[in-house]
Amino acid sequence: MQELKKEEIESPYLDDEIHLKKLSPLHVYWELIKISAWKNFAHHPTCSVYKNHYFNIGGLKLCVGCTSLYSALFIEMILYFIFRDIVSNYIVYITIAGLIGFSSAVIQYYTKPENKWIKAIFRFILGLGIGSYLVIVLITPKWWLKLILASILILSGSLYSIMRGKANIQYCDICPLHNSEPYCDPFENTRIKAEKINKLVDEQIRLIQEKKAEKWRMKHEKKNEEDKEE
Repeated sequence: MQELKKEEIESPYLDDEIHLKKLSPLHVYWELIKISAWKNFAHHPTCSVYKNHYFNIGGLKLCVGCTSLYSALFIEMILYFIFRDIVSNYIVYITIAGLIGFSSAVIQYYTKPENKWIKAIFRFILGLGIGSYLVIVLITPKWWLKLILASILILSGSLYSIMRGKANIQYCDICPLHNSEPYCDPFENTRIKAEKINKLVDEQIRLIQEKKAEKWRMKHEKKNEEDKEE
């Protein structure tokens, strides 16, 4: 990563302000989704340091790698179900496509391209490779071989996810904002914002309950007065 100065970095994690228009369930859930979207959809902090790791589509930030990979995988699965009657005739080409796809992951690992569009191409090719592997699993006639191939894919995916966990925030430790004031910590900032929203919701519930209790009390007192007059 190119060395950045503190002043050059734009980060949404330097303040804990929340932007709730209303305290309705819809607005609350939407705000909670937005606050945690960087973990669930972008898979990286959505600051300028990680700008090459996510797409910004209408304000929704999506992980470059996952979006590209799953797009390719989805396309290949659609094609498989459309042409599944003739797929077995092209098993050699499908195998080659799978090898090319997994080779692209190795190339990306060693070259580590910074440009998001180059990353997207590598990930799209990997998605096609994984899709080809899935097609091979689906058309394999023997159930035990299907099970072995599927287990290899699931195990590989799980190990990759574990390895990528820390890599998704790899620049945070060397970022100028990491030990600055205000302190930039996406996880802590997300927790604080969610906590603030929950407190607002709890307070709103308390006020509603108090109003209901007061309304019931007044109604009860009025009834008692009417009973006394009678």
